[in-house]
Amino acid sequence: MFVSYSDVYLSTHISLVLEPLTSLVHQRTKSFSQATIPQNQPKVSLVRALYIMRTTNFLCVLVVAIIYAISAPATGCGELKGNKLWNTIIENGWEPIGNINDQHIQGLGSWAVLEFSKRMNCVLKFNKVVSGRQQLVSGMNYELIIDVTHFEGKEGKYKAEVYEQEWTKKRQLLSFTKVN
Repeated sequence: MFVSYSDVYLSTHISLVLEPLTSLVHQRTKSFSQATIPQNQPKVSLVRALYIMRTTNFLCVLVVAIIYAISAPATGCGELKGNKLWNTIIENGWEPIGNINDQHIQGLGSWAVLEFSKRMNCVLKFNKVVSGRQQLVSGMNYELIIDVTHFEGKEGKYKAEVYEQEWTKKRQLLSFTKVN
């Protein structure tokens, strides 16, 4: 299973927010369960107190979730989060792709757009790969300039870095950046 940068980022932030809240709930529950009920108090008050505590905890979690949703940056397609999904520095050994219209190269471009759209919850339509270069490693690194259409109908160009190892059927989107 492939875990993207955004999944790790989101789960880290959620755990940082919910960890103190969870410990507070456990402390309250523990102290409340150890409390004794005086003989002259009806048992209905215990049920009511538990209901109030559950409601309070639910509201606390709801407020934290809303604050997190509001504070999370809203990003456009490839403008903030899409700049670099992983740090990759590849310098030497690059050569131009011989036939940019090759079915395999166009398929890689289409796959890169779909993969980025899935990760960033962004609607982009693949048009074609317009240029690119490749580097032979223990597979092949590709740097593709891809023409896409945004869901608003505007066209734009993106640079996708893709690693592919054909014999193991492995593909990895390394970065997807908007090109001006």
